[in-house]
Amino acid sequence: MPTASCENSFEPLRVAEETADAYNRELETFSCSVSHELRTPPVIVLTTSNEDRDMIDSSRLGANSYVRKPVDFTSLRTRQASGALLADID
Repeated sequence: MPTASCENSFEPLRVAEETADAYNRELETFSCSVSHELRTPPVIVLTTSNEDRDMIDSSRLGANSYVRKPVDFTSLRTRQASGALLADID
């Protein structure tokens, strides 16, 4: 009988360990995704092209924004400050 009592006393520890392991897996997954985003610099294409296909291809290849020359720097700064510069072609 003492053996059964001893086994039952370890049950809460086993459950706590499984719960902690599950939380650690979630935290590890989150940390990996965040650190990847922080290491990946934004890609902004500055071009003279007026072809829509070039913008589509740039987006497909991972560009975050597409800026055509000649550049209106006042507008560019406004877009950058509002966060729109990196959301242009998502």
